[in-house]
Amino acid sequence: MAFMECPICRLQAIDRRAFLLGAGATLAVGAGAAEAAQRRAGPSGPGLIDVHHHIIPPAYVDWYRSISPPSVGQEAWTPARSLEMMDRNRIACGITSLLAPGVALDDVARGRSIARGCNDYAARLGIDHPLRFGMFASLPALDPDGTLAEIGYAFDTLHADGAGLMTSYRGKYLADPLFAPMLAELDRRQAVVFVHPNFQVEIDPARTDIVLLEMPVETARTLLGLVKSGALRRYPDIKWIFAHGGGALPILYQRIDYRFARDPHLRELYPNGMVAALTNVYFDIVGVSGALPFRFIEGLYGDSKLLFGTDYPAVDGETTTQLFGALSLSRQQRAAIGRGNAERLFPRLARR
Repeated sequence: MAFMECPICRLQAIDRRAFLLGAGATLAVGAGAAEAAQRRAGPSGPGLIDVHHHIIPPAYVDWYRSISPPSVGQEAWTPARSLEMMDRNRIACGITSLLAPGVALDDVARGRSIARGCNDYAARLGIDHPLRFGMFASLPALDPDGTLAEIGYAFDTLHADGAGLMTSYRGKYLADPLFAPMLAELDRRQAVVFVHPNFQVEIDPARTDIVLLEMPVETARTLLGLVKSGALRRYPDIKWIFAHGGGALPILYQRIDYRFARDPHLRELYPNGMVAALTNVYFDIVGVSGALPFRFIEGLYGDSKLLFGTDYPAVDGETTTQLFGALSLSRQQRAAIGRGNAERLFPRLARR
């Protein structure tokens, strides 16, 4: 499978030593004990909860280096940099997931070991920094047996906050029957599932753009597939979070509702239309936190379905934070989107 690189996803130059030192040791470099303690504690008061916070574990880097020659000039990600960004922006906790693309988990032969390494690393972050990091478990989705085993390990042993999935794996989307056992088990566990767009196809950069076009369409395609297949109804106890406000989906609502009104199958599945089909679906506001797009998605989904996220380190943490801060919102709306809605999904993060 050919891998299409993009500037935000060149991982080869990440400093492995920074990873192997571990989160605690990294913080100790250049920081006094008081500063390290403050980072572990987080901002005073109820800071934001970032549901779209990427990490790049050593297991991911090792896989990537094994298939691609090294390059130079890319900034390293470290736990310390995540914490510094969070502190600058009054973010109390980041729920971590793999940086896209998730093609490491397409490697069926090595998927189980890659997922295990990534999950152990994410869990260690949460242990080293209580309440600063949560965890969406990585799953080797193309390996059904391996996926079920990893769900059990991640939830029962590591106490993951949820599962992190990509929109597609080798061209297979989440509504594909291959993923039915995985979704059934996540439904049985009443899991929170974060879905991030993937990209794995060769494209002509003169004709399209991965980040600006392909990823939003990928998100819409996956979510619409889950709707049309009946998966959202078949697995009613999964709480879904889709990145980037649902990608291209919001702009298609009128066309989708027109289709709903004329398709007997869809009317039978969801007699009250598309919005009603998304009862258990939430959306982060990354990429749609400017005034105009935010008002659009807020009008569709409602305040109770929106969650704060940064997309760090693919995007600097200030982008969404500053746009969110500039929105004309009531105190109740800001508290709900910035933290309260996430607390309902992740009760352990609720401040007593």
